[in-house]
Amino acid sequence: MRQCVREQFKVSIRERSNRPGKWVVELRPTGRRGGHGPSQTVGSLAEAQAVAETLMAKLDRGELPELAPPKTVEDLVPEFMQRKRESKRVLSTNTIDFYEEILDRRLMPTFGKLPITRVSDRGVEAYVAGRLADDLSPVTVQGEVDAFAHLLDLAIEKKIIKVNPARGIEVEGIRDERPKEWLHTPEITIFLGFCSTTFYPKAFAAIFLGLRRGEVIVVQWGDFDFDHDVLLVRNKPEFKFRTKYGRSRSIPLWPEVKEYFLRRWEEMGRPGPEALVFPNTNGGRYSLDTRSFAKATAEAVKRAGITRPVTKFHDLRRTFGSLCLEARVPLEVVAEWLGHRSVETTRQVYARISGLFSSEQMGRVGEYWQRKRAEQGRRLPSLPVAVCPGEVRAAEQNTAVIEGSKESGAANGCGRTEIGCGQAKVMN
Repeated sequence: MRQCVREQFKVSIRERSNRPGKWVVELRPTGRRGGHGPSQTVGSLAEAQAVAETLMAKLDRGELPELAPPKTVEDLVPEFMQRKRESKRVLSTNTIDFYEEILDRRLMPTFGKLPITRVSDRGVEAYVAGRLADDLSPVTVQGEVDAFAHLLDLAIEKKIIKVNPARGIEVEGIRDERPKEWLHTPEITIFLGFCSTTFYPKAFAAIFLGLRRGEVIVVQWGDFDFDHDVLLVRNKPEFKFRTKYGRSRSIPLWPEVKEYFLRRWEEMGRPGPEALVFPNTNGGRYSLDTRSFAKATAEAVKRAGITRPVTKFHDLRRTFGSLCLEARVPLEVVAEWLGHRSVETTRQVYARISGLFSSEQMGRVGEYWQRKRAEQGRRLPSLPVAVCPGEVRAAEQNTAVIEGSKESGAANGCGRTEIGCGQAKVMN
């Protein structure tokens, strides 16, 4: 018995990295990572060696210390989320959904089982590098890191750790992020023509339905309602998939899109409602983190001769938003179809064109102005020509002339004066 107990554990001595001069004696199980037994911090190496001898003596007597599994990152989540829900600062449902989304789908698969004391800044930086390699924007990755830092603040409060390894990490490129890209309308047909046979259906769904990568992967035939011409995008617990904000949305199918998917359904042998619309080559489901879509997108762009930096599968989804705005679909409706958290998100992503197409509305203002001028004749003044910056002083000097012209014009029954680059002229 004594020999068995002795073989199950080992005693380690180390100097604390954050407290030079302090030594830690720790009893660890052999062949098991993460578990730990009693530990003690002492003030010198000699004291540490004495404590280690005491522990070894206990093992020789067959005394088995009770192992306490370390607190892991996922152990913090329930209390953290409960605090968020009960916060005195009333948080919106969107904010709560944001934390649940980031923690469940992004952070826990990487850090969940890791003991809190083993989370390091290098580990967080490696996570950031991996997320950026998955073609995520720096802003998105920074949001995930910030959420992780908030979670680890709870570990500091509980005195599990003293330094937050996620706090202060800033993702490169977040301050100089390039404008969002998408395919221009004339490029869509060309791009699709250079897609591989297996990638074409996925690209088609992103361009004409605005689906995200994960949504393409988990969509099933039962999500299509061909009687009412809509596609339902929803959470899929059986696939461990949750929509970006945990909310369902419906996307209308216009005739050509409906016809395409009906034809695909026929070609696939009329599969049942549980069947995947876009299975992988083995008939199964793609990994939610697959990079094959991004690779296929970049290859098709290159073959199509498109030189702009449209390299991400997500750029195809943005193409759908651009196409809708070009068709003069209201911004609020486009935001709903895309599943954006707010209209402001849509406005920021498509800033280049949302303002461009509103110029059509401004043109109506100009037409109205011209019509009112024609109706009222001289009683409505024409738009003044702006005074040239270098001639402001000259304009000031001519003020007296202008006022005199107004009085003269009023006396003669005409009251319109035009100013152009500092000169005044009475219109008869």
